[in-house]
Amino acid sequence: MDDLRQVDGFFEHAAHKHRGNDEEFREYLLFDLGSSEDVGTLRRMYAPGSFGIKFMLLADAKGNGYVRVQKGGKSHKDILYRMEREGIDVSAMFNLKGGGDVSAIREQGKSRFIFHGASDDFGKFDRELLRQTLEQHLDKDLPYDIR
Repeated sequence: MDDLRQVDGFFEHAAHKHRGNDEEFREYLLFDLGSSEDVGTLRRMYAPGSFGIKFMLLADAKGNGYVRVQKGGKSHKDILYRMEREGIDVSAMFNLKGGGDVSAIREQGKSRFIFHGASDDFGKFDRELLRQTLEQHLDKDLPYDIR
């Protein structure tokens, strides 16, 4: 488990650090990303007025937080299924600490993540654990709000 990242690698996608103005960023999302699983996820995350994408918060036996996002699928359970397919024994390694949605907005040429909501299946996320995890492991150039 030492090589398991505490914040999903999706948060390191180059789109989040795109420094163009709003129009350049929209064109980047529409035309420059090519085709990959991340393209649809990014478009949902940045869509104005959308809830964004789903995320789950987990904790290991030492209380360290782990944030994972939805890439396809429709529910928070799909995040856990994906982890299992990747060979991670979620029930043996983690305690579930709730879930919610994460969306992104653009402010003055920068991305800002908004963590909000709750999971229908796993309840509201642990705000303090999420804050600690993001503070310690999310790139410092990527601001966020927890609501």
